[in-house]
Amino acid sequence: MHCAAMYVKGVLAALSLHRVAGYARRSKRLVTLATRCIVVNGVVFIGSLTVLDYLLAPVVGWVLDRWSTADAGVGTGFDDPPVDEAMGGTSAGKKATTAGFLWTMRALWLYPTYFASTVINSFTAGEIARISCGLAREDGAKRSRGKGEVDGDPDEQKKKTKGGLAGFAESVYHVLIVNSLFAQITVLSFVFTNLPGRIATRALQTWLYAFYCHDYLWSAESRTPKWRLAHFEGNWAYYAGFGSPIVLISALNLSSFYASAAMAMAFPVFMIAAIAGGAAGAESTNGEGGWTRQGRFPVFHLASETASSVLRLVGIGAGGGRAVKTKRE
Repeated sequence: MHCAAMYVKGVLAALSLHRVAGYARRSKRLVTLATRCIVVNGVVFIGSLTVLDYLLAPVVGWVLDRWSTADAGVGTGFDDPPVDEAMGGTSAGKKATTAGFLWTMRALWLYPTYFASTVINSFTAGEIARISCGLAREDGAKRSRGKGEVDGDPDEQKKKTKGGLAGFAESVYHVLIVNSLFAQITVLSFVFTNLPGRIATRALQTWLYAFYCHDYLWSAESRTPKWRLAHFEGNWAYYAGFGSPIVLISALNLSSFYASAAMAMAFPVFMIAAIAGGAAGAESTNGEGGWTRQGRFPVFHLASETASSVLRLVGIGAGGGRAVKTKRE
């Protein structure tokens, strides 16, 4: 029952649009960036998809139909085959020509547009996160002043960003963990296509999206990868709930390009909700083990072991099978 309650808390935190609206009212730049995200993905990219799928492709098919109909009456005698039939059949020729046209347009138009939108989305998301974290710090300072705290949270004063080899190892470890989890999802989606496989894939997706949304906040707070993993796995039910509304978008019966565009428009909203909420509904982890009343579910176990193995292979990290050795902050 407790895990179910935490799951619901996570869903409500993801859908806390009033927090997103509050941040939008306080920052015109945030509204501008959100508008850019909608224009790039909703107008330019989805517009390109719509023109290609519902305008150009039908027009090409209509032209080929007219061409085939005209060719059908061009024989020299009653028994002469139509021109297209001699080339493998009217239907087969039309399908091959249409497919070739669509692939050409995708290569020359759609894929460059997709790449450009992905780059713009990456920069936009980073800027939105930076502004949102700034607003969150303002809120935290106001709460501290309201409680009469002059120096702020003592734990915050102790946080230091690691430099040198240790800092580099932690950065690489973090990137490897996220990409390893993404690789797990990709493999599961291709290998296990039955119902249990699809459920496992969706579950991992909920955690991956929730981790993405909160990762900007944790980076701004200088949280180490070890802390992030312990906290996340100790609140697995909460973060599964947070990621569920995002996965519902990707679970819609859309083509991969349409789903990517929809996700790109929705992701900043959930990211702002995560930063504004500050994961206040999550439970504090009990020591370095990351145990809470939810228990600790090893969401990142395989990803963490993979990342640690890679770092040990290249000679980075601490001994004893642990690539990143840090004290809990």
